[in-house]
Amino acid sequence: MRVDVILLGLGRFGGAIQRQLQPHNLSILGIDFDPQALRLAAAQGLPVQYGDSEDPEFTASLPLSSATVVVSTLPSLEANAAIHHGLETAGFRATSSPPPTTRPRWPSWNSWGPSAPCCPFSMRPSGQRS
Repeated sequence: MRVDVILLGLGRFGGAIQRQLQPHNLSILGIDFDPQALRLAAAQGLPVQYGDSEDPEFTASLPLSSATVVVSTLPSLEANAAIHHGLETAGFRATSSPPPTTRPRWPSWNSWGPSAPCCPFSMRPSGQRS
C-alpha cells in the first residue's frame, strides 16, 4: 500500500487535517484506536487502520516505506514521545510533527525537525480569510 500521509487520530483535529489534505490527491491512511472513528472515516472513503500508540509494536505496523509525513493529533505527551521513538527506531527519516498542544510541555519538540508544523487555528476551509 502506497501512503503519502499517515494521520494518527481521526477526531475533530484529525478530521480537519484530512479534509484539508484530500483535495491535494494525497494518499492518506487514517489511524485510530476508536472503532467508531474508524467506521466513520472509512464510510467517508478514507483508508483506515486500527492502531494503539501504547502498543510497543504500533509503529512497526505502519507503512512507513512510502510515507512522506506522519502527523499526530494525539493530545498525550507520552503517546507522542512513544510514537516519535518508534519512528526513529524504524529509521523513518521523513517529516513528523507532534500536535501543538504538546509542544509547550515538551521543550525538545524542535529536535523533531518538522518542516510544516500543524496548527489547528490556521486550518480554515480554502478561500476563507481570518
